[in-house]
Amino acid sequence: MAQRNFGLVWQNASNCKEKKTSNMQDLSKSSFIKDIITRASEIRDNVIVIKLSSVIIENDALLTNFVENIKLLSICGSKIVIIHDYTTLVEETLKLFGFDGLINIPQISNDKRNQVIEMVLSGHINKLIASKLSNQGCCAIGISGKDGNLIQAKGSKLSWKKDSNLIINAPIINNEILLSFEDSNIIPVISPIATDENDQTHLLDVNLTTSVIASSLGADHLILPKDDSVSYEKDIVINDVYILKQIMDINKSSSLLKSAFYALENNTEHVHLVNPTINDSIIFSLFKSHLH
Repeated sequence: MAQRNFGLVWQNASNCKEKKTSNMQDLSKSSFIKDIITRASEIRDNVIVIKLSSVIIENDALLTNFVENIKLLSICGSKIVIIHDYTTLVEETLKLFGFDGLINIPQISNDKRNQVIEMVLSGHINKLIASKLSNQGCCAIGISGKDGNLIQAKGSKLSWKKDSNLIINAPIINNEILLSFEDSNIIPVISPIATDENDQTHLLDVNLTTSVIASSLGADHLILPKDDSVSYEKDIVINDVYILKQIMDINKSSSLLKSAFYALENNTEHVHLVNPTINDSIIFSLFKSHLH
């Protein structure tokens, strides 16, 4: 009997604990929803430039969540530009066609191998993302840097001088096209392919290109998913180059952080470094009250 009574007490205590945990989670969700409602008007007409990581593209659940996040931002009235990464599908397709799977960044010459790269990036991955956004009710269009001469490649090189000044051979952005999308509430999904002044095709550095586009538009927010080059664990919002430099001292070789540095020095208001493997990381970064 005592054993049975103990079992009932333990079960009741366990149920109470589960209910308390559930209530805390509900309160947390409720608080987060209130944050979104309260701050929705604050990001209306904000320009948000986002790098879509290959980590998300290659995971159906993460990509679905990403699309839902973009839909929410669109409903809030934000002006969104997306530049997507290349994926392992590019390497796999090259090998399928008998080519070396290694991708040379930034420049690729005009041969059949590169036609395969462009076919996969601009013809499949780009349209897949645009289609998923459109199916969610977003007005999205998939384009590459070649369309309308949107991007002119310049080598996409990042390096540092001895006096710590960043040297950049940045691609040139045709803002008129992006502004026309912005005025029409269209979300451009951009494939990282462009040509240079000699009509040679380039596979662009996605981190750098995303940052240059953000700067050219004077973006309010630049979303950059963290990669293996960044050991800083927490998601963070940065609007001060000195704070970013402290993080860069720990991650000296990170091209992602160099690109973020360029953006902050050139008209971008906030850079968000987020974990691409966490659902709703974009929304949390933009709306969570402790990140104000």
